[in-house]
Amino acid sequence: MISLPPAVTRSVIDALRSLSSGLAKLPLTARLGGAVENRAVPALARLTFRPGEHLVNGVRLIVPDTDGTGGEPFMVLGLYEQSEIRYLSGRLAAGDGVVDVGAHIGYLALQAAAAVGEQGFVLAIEPTPASAEVLRRAVAANGFDERMRVVEAAVSDHSGTGSFHFSRSSPMMNTLDALDDAQYDRLDVTLTTIDEQLDAAGWPSIDLIKVDVEGHELAVLRGAQATIDRFPGLELMLELQGGKPSLLAKSEETIGHLAAMSFEFHRLTPEGKLSPSSPEDLREQIRRPRWQDFLFNVVATRLPPPDALVDRSWSVP
Repeated sequence: MISLPPAVTRSVIDALRSLSSGLAKLPLTARLGGAVENRAVPALARLTFRPGEHLVNGVRLIVPDTDGTGGEPFMVLGLYEQSEIRYLSGRLAAGDGVVDVGAHIGYLALQAAAAVGEQGFVLAIEPTPASAEVLRRAVAANGFDERMRVVEAAVSDHSGTGSFHFSRSSPMMNTLDALDDAQYDRLDVTLTTIDEQLDAAGWPSIDLIKVDVEGHELAVLRGAQATIDRFPGLELMLELQGGKPSLLAKSEETIGHLAAMSFEFHRLTPEGKLSPSSPEDLREQIRRPRWQDFLFNVVATRLPPPDALVDRSWSVP
């Protein structure tokens, strides 16, 4: 392990990414640029990773030990899902309500809780027992007990009990929909719906729902129909992905389901702005061969977002 302050590691990674971007523009060095981004940068993040409590983007994040295959080393550095963090910072205001489905250790949920303030509400739902416990500790460490609720359950389209699959490679890949049984351990967990949880909370106003459930998105949305109907200005941030035929099909179903309810789609720019994207654009992007291209978050809205949050000049590379 190399002991480097996070600020130094971030600076080195920024330099490596700048180098990678330059190399990728030239045909003769494009492969080298890819190696810098996909091998050198993750290797440095893993090499300098230290578990424990870290101040990340202004909140206290508790990061457990890991084998480094997930995003935790980048979370410690504040370099994980930077577009999403920037979008939340610009989108959320004091008093807003947020639901985070698949909250993991709270990387986004804690940022949301900081943004909505004491008058806001954040519901963070996480089925993995170890991750939910870490998140509860982080809520207490940040003093967010009055504005943030942690529910240890898996979200679907019905309540009850279900077989949850724990990835042996990364807790960030745990899912109700196993992709390869040989790579997962199983545990029965409580199932709930977004509608059920918000009804139990007295139907606080909700402005944003973030969903990261590794292929179970459509069931989550079906279990949130009352919420979607109740809040016309609701925005959804959810993960789409291709790569495997099963994931591709599920993402296409999710796109179609939301389009049928008059949701419009937006990709996130590096600056955290919204770039309008059609269902056809998304379907083309999740069919691309590289995981960097077919795995991404999309924001779905029914009301036009404020102009300050939109960048119509940006396009997906």
